Amino acid sequence: MQSFPPTLSWLFCLSVLFYLGILQYSLCQTFNGTNNLPLNLTVPAIFALGDSLIDTGNNNNLHLTLIKSNLPPYGVNFEGHKATGRFTDGRLTIDFFAAAEALGIKKYVHAYLDLKLDEEDLLTGVSFGSAGTGFDPRTSRTLLVRSMSEQLKMLRRYRRKVRSIVGRSRADFTISKSIFIKLYRFGARKIGVINIPPLGLTPIARTLGGGRSRKPAENYNTAANKLNTKLNLEVQYLNSRLPNPEFVYIDIYSIMLDIVLNKTQHGFDIEDRGCCGSGPVEVGPLCNAFSEMTDVKKCVFWDSYHPTEAVSNITATQIIK
Repeated sequence: MQSFPPTLSWLFCLSVLFYLGILQYSLCQTFNGTNNLPLNLTVPAIFALGDSLIDTGNNNNLHLTLIKSNLPPYGVNFEGHKATGRFTDGRLTIDFFAAAEALGIKKYVHAYLDLKLDEEDLLTGVSFGSAGTGFDPRTSRTLLVRSMSEQLKMLRRYRRKVRSIVGRSRADFTISKSIFIKLYRFGARKIGVINIPPLGLTPIARTLGGGRSRKPAENYNTAANKLNTKLNLEVQYLNSRLPNPEFVYIDIYSIMLDIVLNKTQHGFDIEDRGCCGSGPVEVGPLCNAFSEMTDVKKCVFWDSYHPTEAVSNITATQIIK
């Protein structure tokens, strides 16, 4: 099988990739945030590799890392008001995506390392994401989380498990016809590539790079835009070089930019700080049961980096719409 161009390997590590297992449907066009899905959609499962934006609880079972969100007030709006390991107040975009009426896969995407994972959870897909991971393997080693290469090893183990449950043919169908966040090499042929959001608008970026007035860190956004331009070119490259691919560039940057710049139109009041604690820096253990809370319904961001459940819902809706 043809290998990826060198520049693509690190682009994938910084992006969220949806594998769209949509039967009889071509996705060879660009998503400008929204696109209509077909009525004859058939998607048996959803999978994810990445960082805290899609970690649904894997880090809970990594005993040496401090990068966790399995403590209140995380999960305050999740079913049962339970901290699940998701870095938000409730569900993530991937959960809303899986539960969308157009797909109807399941209500939540479970973590692969969840000790209570059952066969049905496996067959309908899991998240391999690990909060704190990144392109540089040293980051994962320093933070004691699962690197992208380790997540791919987890995927290989997943495939063996599914084959032992339902046999090779159905296991291969589940993988090749699923919404897959990564990877052509594992049989994915319809892949939506989500670009980098406007990182300079996150509360922590404002704190670290926005000066005393905490303005948007435009250099962060400039870097994201440069990367997104290259990423779009790589998507076009893949569509032209790999056999039978259907790669789609999904512009989540514009979705988040619109939510922040037009917050009141989306029902929010606060976009420059998280609702947990004072808002400019708190994340993970710094956002805890002793933190002061702003009304989450007013906030774009839950902590200093991660969006609220409401924003994740809007994002998923715009992608699927």
